[in-house]
Amino acid sequence: VCDMFEVPGCTDAGAVNFDVAATENDGSCTYANGGCTDAFACNFNHLATANDGSCEYSCLGCMSIHACNFDSEATLHDPSECEFLLDLDIAGAMSVVVGDEEVYTTSGTPGATLHWNVQGGSLVAGQHTESVTVLWTASKGLLEVTEVTAAGCAGETFTLEVEAIASGMASEEAAFTMYPNPANDQVVLELPGAHSVSLRIQDATGREVYSMVNLQSRHVISTAELADGMYQVVVLTGGKKEVKSLMIAH
Repeated sequence: VCDMFEVPGCTDAGAVNFDVAATENDGSCTYANGGCTDAFACNFNHLATANDGSCEYSCLGCMSIHACNFDSEATLHDPSECEFLLDLDIAGAMSVVVGDEEVYTTSGTPGATLHWNVQGGSLVAGQHTESVTVLWTASKGLLEVTEVTAAGCAGETFTLEVEAIASGMASEEAAFTMYPNPANDQVVLELPGAHSVSLRIQDATGREVYSMVNLQSRHVISTAELADGMYQVVVLTGGKKEVKSLMIAH
């Protein structure tokens, strides 16, 4: 071939820069360095120029310590793997009467399943839902709830401690006074001073909106955040129980 028609370049078809138009090999040929070229793989090789199918992803996982499936052995974070659950709470009576049924509620994470467990009583209805009914049969009890995702990831268990008085003792009145009634921004309770007092306030649906234990004598409750309507004030002290109606009118 005459020099004027020569085209220098890589003429080796096995090279990554093979030039079909080249007529003379100029020594510029480069060859693929096999390896994993995926930057998200555990064995990514920045020197590799051709992916040889060796990529592996066993080191990927959720590295967020706030996720319920936090993987302490993961070395590369994969946000799509993380599952987050809400912090649970239980709303309901903490001072009850043995033999009474009480309703308890929580707010779970959408798509997760709630698992309730009762000690000192029995679950009457509502397992795996956000509202359960419990029959209390012992003087002390525990109500627990745990969330589990569809993938089996379990969150932390929330526990509510409950104290109960004997049903025969509940008929005795624990006299207390309450004023003003109707109340606007606060209500004052004059409580029996001889015993430690447990107090709860329930709305018309039975949902507990306020609770306090180990009270003595006079107690002032802010009602500014409570909606207008009728409430039940329940006082337990020394094995006695009294319930009075309270009207909130702002």
